[in-house]
Amino acid sequence: MLLPWLVLLPFIGGLLCWQSERLNQQTPRRLALLVMVLTLMLSLLFWFPGNDSLSNKQELSQWQTIFIVPWITSFG
Repeated sequence: MLLPWLVLLPFIGGLLCWQSERLNQQTPRRLALLVMVLTLMLSLLFWFPGNDSLSNKQELSQWQTIFIVPWITSFG
């Protein structure tokens, strides 16, 4: 469930920055910085505990997280 947040967080943050421009000129900049720091933290959270190295050359690399949504696969 972490991977969809890495995509959705900048998108939602961009929409919030777009709408917050009405409040103040500095607000979108600060909000964008906050959203990008949160995205960086999430990506580091996703990267650090993973085992990205292959101990055996015969092994195939595997995805750390599997995200399956049943309605997407029903389209074929």
